Amino acid sequence: MCHVIRKLSQFDDWSSVSVQVAMDMTVIIEEIKQLCRRPRQTDSTPPTFVPLLLFVPLRPGQDKIRDEYREALRACFRVTHCVGMIGGRPKHALWFFGYQGSRLLCLDPHTVQPALNPETKAAIPDEVESKI
Repeated sequence: MCHVIRKLSQFDDWSSVSVQVAMDMTVIIEEIKQLCRRPRQTDSTPPTFVPLLLFVPLRPGQDKIRDEYREALRACFRVTHCVGMIGGRPKHALWFFGYQGSRLLCLDPHTVQPALNPETKAAIPDEVESKI
């Protein structure tokens, strides 16, 4: 899926998001820096910043998340600009968007979810949570 999004982004004239897929879980910082800079329009204008969507394909376990990945996944969610992770089993993908305590927070992107009102401070429904 990440390769499809990367390919489609090349034809997107509307947004200026750059997409990179880290192959073999390798992120090359110089490539990232180049992707995030749009060339100058003239010599007197500075380069423009381009937002980046970085995919790092990885499988943190066969049937469940292995113990050695748990803290690393939590650390990813602590990054301010993290948009989440997609994972799951074949034919059952989930979007993981954060954690609370020892639970991952996730949604099924194939199912319409009811909206939560942040002003009521309602509890997150159990079907949104998954043990990490």
